[in-house]
Amino acid sequence: MRAARLFAPITGVIAVNMLFEYEYPASWSGIKRLANTHKTSRPDIDNLVKQICDGMTGVVYEDDAQVSEILAKKTYGTASRTTVVVSRPT
Repeated sequence: MRAARLFAPITGVIAVNMLFEYEYPASWSGIKRLANTHKTSRPDIDNLVKQICDGMTGVVYEDDAQVSEILAKKTYGTASRTTVVVSRPT
């Protein structure tokens, strides 16, 4: 049984902005946290982007081929979270 849709997938060209935030390791001091905001360890950012784009296919937009712009950032922050914004390209 399929769930009811609240809206139809977006058509046309779109842009996707993604922010992947990971909580700082508890063992890191305040100084180390200030000096290391970019997360360079696994998972690889290209794999994260691919999972998000594939997961939105057929739900948020019709096909991930519609995506003409991607901006992605992987950082440390106060909490672990992923933020995704889908818009029309500028």
